[in-house]
Amino acid sequence: RSCEELPVSARDFAAIAKDPDFHEQLAEAVSRVNKDLAVAERVRRFIIVGDPFSVENGMMTPSMKIRRHIVKKTFGKDLDGLYKAGA
Repeated sequence: RSCEELPVSARDFAAIAKDPDFHEQLAEAVSRVNKDLAVAERVRRFIIVGDPFSVENGMMTPSMKIRRHIVKKTFGKDLDGLYKAGA
């Protein structure tokens, strides 16, 4: 299913991030890709954030590189939860 088929606007990232159908579709896509990867390369857990990374919100540099320290500061608890969930 595409974003246009979701019950919320495709530009409402916060609502899409919370939509269980979207999360399920993304999990299925990750599973399909994981089948072709080595065990060490596979995505085990993921989160969907409500805002896209952009230069405007400081998550990306003007050359479109991720500002990891800003992402860690903003989503640190969520990222830590990904690692603790598998422990």
